Amino acid sequence: MFRELLVLAGVSLVVTEMCVVKMLHEYSADGGSLREALFWAVPTVFSGAMLLRFVDALLHG
Repeated sequence: MFRELLVLAGVSLVVTEMCVVKMLHEYSADGGSLREALFWAVPTVFSGAMLLRFVDALLHG
C-alpha cells in the first residue's frame, strides 16, 4: 500500500510540474495568451490537489 501511494504521489508531482511548465510557456510565448495559460491552470490545480492528498495519505496512513 505504501509503495503504491508513493508511486501515485510521484506521478502526480511529475504531472503537476509538466502542467506548470506548459502553463508558463503558453503565457510567456509570443503575445502571451492568458486564455491558454488558464486552460493549463485547471489540470495544474487538480494534479496539485491530488499530490497533496497522496502525501497526506502517506503521512497519516
